[in-house]
Amino acid sequence: MQFNKIVNPGSAKGALSGLFNFRRSDIAFLWANICAHRRQVAKGVIISLPLALFGGLMAWVGKNITQGITEGFDAHTVFYWAVVALAAMMVASVLEVASRTLMTTLTIRITHDIRLCLYDAIQHNSISFHMQYRTGELANLVANDAHTAAAGSIELLAVLLQLPVRIVFLIGVMFYFNAPLSLLAIVTAPLLAKTIHVISRKARRHEAQFLEEQGQMLGMMIESLSNVRQVKHFGLEKRNRDHFDTIGSSLIQTRRTATFIKSLVSPAGELILGGMLIVLVGIAYYQVNIGHTTPAAIVGCLIAFMSLKRPVKMLSKSIVELQRAFAAVRRINWTTDVASRHQERIQLAAPIRRIDFKQVSFSYDGNRSILEGVDLTIRGGEHVAVVGPSGAGKTTLSDLINGLYPHSSGEISINGIQLTQLDMPTWRAQ
Repeated sequence: MQFNKIVNPGSAKGALSGLFNFRRSDIAFLWANICAHRRQVAKGVIISLPLALFGGLMAWVGKNITQGITEGFDAHTVFYWAVVALAAMMVASVLEVASRTLMTTLTIRITHDIRLCLYDAIQHNSISFHMQYRTGELANLVANDAHTAAAGSIELLAVLLQLPVRIVFLIGVMFYFNAPLSLLAIVTAPLLAKTIHVISRKARRHEAQFLEEQGQMLGMMIESLSNVRQVKHFGLEKRNRDHFDTIGSSLIQTRRTATFIKSLVSPAGELILGGMLIVLVGIAYYQVNIGHTTPAAIVGCLIAFMSLKRPVKMLSKSIVELQRAFAAVRRINWTTDVASRHQERIQLAAPIRRIDFKQVSFSYDGNRSILEGVDLTIRGGEHVAVVGPSGAGKTTLSDLINGLYPHSSGEISINGIQLTQLDMPTWRAQ
């Protein structure tokens, strides 16, 4: 099932979406899931604020300890700030556990919401839709793509709210201690952004392919197991096994490639930040020698810069992980869009006065016609018998009246209202 290839790629992109390879509809989908759980999200943001302060606090601790050592060793000052650092680390650990628990719970709840919406959309789709796509592929969409999209909502929350707060605060601390060094450190931002852009673009393509192949494997497995009698009757066990092995091998290769590409983000970021750290240390040494600053301020600035590594690394990872979520979102949106095109709105009121077929034709495969040019009127209170040999189209006629299949041409109306305009559950209930 190639949902990702069917979706229209022509949606508008802003500068940011062009950089990180997403559509506005992708963000809208994930953001809607976040907004549906405002209270939990607010708790997560509140917990993240003290964590953002932690890096700045450690920079301040490092500055004061260095000052206590370099300015006539003050044991009392050194001990005091060491205790403050230990207490801060303990509080940060507790908050990290609370944040992780909250985000995991939120992921589970969002997953359930998406699965419920998808399940309902798939149920309301036409029979022709279900004949076109394997049950296993649809099950994979509900089971795996929904979870991937939910995880993407959490990554989006981190990218838009949590991690930028940490990064901006630490940059502010750096400017407080040493503005020239801070300006130089910010130069690395465009280089990091370009690196993330290149890697995420490649990762999204492989993640989309992985989701598609995963659905094919599950679809093939469910199809063969649900028809095990026919498989055994025609001796298809080896053929199915070879097919399963082929899909699985391709799945392994695709996943390995995607994982390798995503793993490049961390070492690339570490290399860029490490190189910049060496430059900063050299400039800091020069500043101290000419008396432009103090060793304590330099230590505080460098600790803040080192603290930047973790949120920047997490931000890079989140942006790349979002590519997998975007691939899942596009498959989900395609499915729900197809369902919405089949959800008729007019509520039909009883009684049913007449059913009209006007030049109705139908074909299952688009080649051989089962019904052709059918003209039929059934009035309320009449008993109509449809007779004919097997395969003449008796069951098909009944299925068309119930809206289980879209007729190829012609017109079907109930009480003068087009069948395609009716609310199907209400009509079928009558």
